[in-house]
Amino acid sequence: MSNSENSKRIVKNTLALYFRQIITMVVALFTSRIVLQTLGVTDYGINNVVGGVVAMFGFLSNTLMVITQRFISVELGKGGDIVVLQKIFSTSMILHIGACVIVFILAETIGLWFLNNKLVIPAERMVAANWVYQFAVFGFLLSLLNAPLTALIISHEDMHIYGYMGIFDVVVRLLTVYLLVIINADKLIFLALFGFAVTCVVWLFYFIYCRRKYQEAKFSFVYDKSLLKELSGFGGYVFIASIFMVLNIYGINIMLNMFFGPAINAARGLSASVNAALISFGNNFKQALSPQLLKSYTQNNPEYMWNLCERGTRMLYFLFFIFSVPLLLETDFILKLWLSEVPEYTAIFTKLIIIDVLIGGLFWALGNINNATGNIKTYYSIGYISSILVLLLSYF
Repeated sequence: MSNSENSKRIVKNTLALYFRQIITMVVALFTSRIVLQTLGVTDYGINNVVGGVVAMFGFLSNTLMVITQRFISVELGKGGDIVVLQKIFSTSMILHIGACVIVFILAETIGLWFLNNKLVIPAERMVAANWVYQFAVFGFLLSLLNAPLTALIISHEDMHIYGYMGIFDVVVRLLTVYLLVIINADKLIFLALFGFAVTCVVWLFYFIYCRRKYQEAKFSFVYDKSLLKELSGFGGYVFIASIFMVLNIYGINIMLNMFFGPAINAARGLSASVNAALISFGNNFKQALSPQLLKSYTQNNPEYMWNLCERGTRMLYFLFFIFSVPLLLETDFILKLWLSEVPEYTAIFTKLIIIDVLIGGLFWALGNINNATGNIKTYYSIGYISSILVLLLSYF
């Protein structure tokens, strides 16, 4: 495929993803307001911080998906030997199953103890908080098993599938809001239960799609010591970087809860919704660009790779910039328009998180090129040090 055709494919995939994202973002912001009003500040904060405890294990999913996508994209760049691709996919699934076992043990021991003994949650809401936690744990385990399937779709650049999932996401969010308003049961528990049910449906959809679409999406128990070592060696640095990133994000969230209570988590949770909306715009572009960066490196086409890196970084930053500047200039007005009743500190959290997104957008493409080379020790070590400093300074 020529560079021109590759560029057209990137544009086509990006447009498909952005059409989906604009719709889902509008619906997400609307539903966040209704969920806040329906649950109340305390329950909204509980949902945010309890979900954060489980999400701390999310680094496993992100790490393993990055590893899988990298190796599949590189192999596709070489020509796409089905036998090798099947071996990579099966080895990746074995790693994910192992990760599920580790997460389950940690979540049902340390995580459960932390929830019931360290988090600041009103006594009358502890039962609901434990239900939310269990649904979040099992939902996460399914999401973890879904990561290799997502990596396959991204590596093959079949981004139209995200359009279908975008429609599904919109329908689910609107249905969630409707049911929350009319249901008489505990709304916090229902929200967690419904979220878990949706995760089950999403996993089933990806599983069926990948099984029918890709020959390599057939799991078999494969023990290839050299491949397992290569996957684990590459993943080690990504894994540690993900741990520190999670500690940075959710560790601060938990510290806020321990020092200030669940109300402050509601404020940070709302700012995180804004962050998620901005990041999702960037992620759509990243998903369309990442496979081409990896493949161009594998095909020994550095001129196209660096050209793509430069143009990609400019476009990504421009996308962040045009959405971020109005939010920074009119934060209070926009939050009031969105939420009507704005929890204290939401505005300052939102401004800080937007600045963080703008800074991070400058470095993404370079990280992908580092992943392509496999020489990631120095790059990720800098990330470790930064995350540790942020966490320590936040604590003091």
